[in-house]
Order: sequence, then C-alpha cells, then structure tokens
Amino acid sequence: MPHSTPTSRWLARAFSVLVAGVLLAACGTAHPSATATGVPAQSITLPLQVAACATTHCFVAGASLSGTGPTTEAERETTAGQWVSVSTPALTSGSLQSASCNDSTCLVGGISGQSDLLWKYRPVTSSFTAVTPATLHPGTGVVATACAPTTCFYVDRTMGNIYQLVSLASPAVAHDIPVSASDQLTALSCPTASTCWVGLSGKLGVLEKTVDGGLVWTATPTSATSITGLFCTTATCVMLAHGASSVSTTSSTTTTAATTGATAPAPTNVSTAVPVAAALGCLTATQCAVVGATTASPAGGAATWWTPSGTRMVSLTYVPTGLTAVGCGTTQCVAVGPTTIVTLRP
Repeated sequence: MPHSTPTSRWLARAFSVLVAGVLLAACGTAHPSATATGVPAQSITLPLQVAACATTHCFVAGASLSGTGPTTEAERETTAGQWVSVSTPALTSGSLQSASCNDSTCLVGGISGQSDLLWKYRPVTSSFTAVTPATLHPGTGVVATACAPTTCFYVDRTMGNIYQLVSLASPAVAHDIPVSASDQLTALSCPTASTCWVGLSGKLGVLEKTVDGGLVWTATPTSATSITGLFCTTATCVMLAHGASSVSTTSSTTTTAATTGATAPAPTNVSTAVPVAAALGCLTATQCAVVGATTASPAGGAATWWTPSGTRMVSLTYVPTGLTAVGCGTTQCVAVGPTTIVTLRP
C-alpha cells in the first residue's frame, strides 16, 4: 500500500497540537468559567461509555462485561431536555468504544467478547439496530467511528493489529491503515466522504490522512506520544494529545511543502482545568470541549471549553466521577462518566 512520510521540518510548519499535560505557562488565556450540572444515569450498574449528538438530539450508551443481568443501556435527550431510555440490541457482554453522528445516521462501535460490535442509530426514530461489519480479516473490535455529512466510517481492528477503514457507503470494502505493531489507533475524524484522519498512540503520536477513502495514507509525526481526540476539516485539525505537554490546532493539513510559511495558534494547556484529560468534542474547528477527571481522591469530573484564544473552565456540579467521553452537535456537547450525563453549552 502506498505510504508517504514528509520531512518533520515541513510538518512542524503544517501542524500545531492541542495537547493535555504540562505546557509552558505562557500558552493560552483562561476566561470566566461556565457551569454545568450532572444528571444521574438511569442505571447505576451499567457504565455509560459513549456519547454522540445528531441535529435533533444527543444520546448516550454503555455496556457491561459482566455477562449477568442487563448488559446494555442507552438514553436519549428529549426536546424538553429530559433523558429517557432507548432499547438496544441484545448483547451477552461487551464494551462500547466510540459513537458518532451526522444528520440521519449514528454509529456506535465496540467489542463483544473478542469480536466486533457495531450498532446503527437512527435519530428520526430513536432506534438502534445491530450491524455486521464487513472486514477482510476476522474483526476483534470496532475501535473508532466518525461521520461525514453523507456517510459514516468505522475502524475495525483485526487479528495481527491490523486496522481497517470501512465506509457505510461501501460496506463490503475495507482499506488497511498503516499502523506499526507498537502503536494503536486511538482517534478518527472524517470531514468528507473521501477524507479521513486517524490519530495513533504509541512510541510517537502520529496523524495519518487519506483523501481517497483509504487507498493511500500520508503520515505526519507529532511531538506527542498519544492522540486521544481528533476533530478535522479538510484543511485543519484540532487534537487532544498527550506526552508533548500541550494541546492546540493545526493551521494546515496539507503534508507537503505547500504548507511552507503556514502559521498556527500556539498550543494551549488544558491540564489546569482538566488534570486528567480523556476526550475531545468540537462544535466547530474553533470551539471544543475537553473532558476528564480531577486528581482528587476520589476523582471527580472536569471539563473546559477551548478556543484558539484560550480556555474557559466549566464549573461542574453533581459529577462524582471522571468524564470519559464527549459528543457534540452544533450547539451543545454531552459528556458522560460511568453514572452521570452532563450537557455542556458554551
């Protein structure tokens, strides 16, 4: 498979990184805090694991590995702002890893035993259905999902640490993503039906990009060791990265000499507001929510809004555990901890 790697000098000009960790104190400006109140999940035995927002509403879902009692849970937000239960496909045991939406379709990916778990959610009917992934190798888990305006994608991890990109527009076709044996694929963003970005974590945080649906990938090394959140347009990315002590955006996503002279906002430290940053969700390429946990014992939830000009910490109430996932629509984001749902509005 063709796989090109531009020089780090050009790449340094092409990208800057939104990173969680210890950063130079001069980076970013804090703004007055926002507020948000947690809502208890309807089940206290099934941990919520994913959140996503379509145009009309948001939903959250979780699953259990215990194999006893109820094993899945999902809730959706009503127009009145209430959370109500939604039926989910039968599952013996499993873990949900990712959820994404466009206007008409949402995907939820995860692991069931040692196999793939893939659900489709239709916002118009508030209903889930199980989908059988189509892969070239036996799948061991759907580790990432992303939705462009006209289709959705998922990444299937297969035997031998092989990762494959699949589009719902061509569900019988799977394209390998170049991931080394020492790395894991930990983030996916697809702004169009042919353009996708993936974030890798391992010895070096790397961005991989395709503009032809997965046939050819180009790699961009970063100064991070892991990338756990990603939001991209065709020309820019925002990513939540760890290990390089910063968190920021790109000014150009072209990985060629054409990016010479491109400028990018300085990396923004989010570790003051979110000491243990876990997930990133964005309303736009210039307004994102970072969620995670405090360092207290026991740890509580933490969240902050990010823009290129700085951060705006969210003061949380009734969020007793760390937040592990966040999904965003166009006007709000929803974050989840194991037993809590939090709606975040800028």
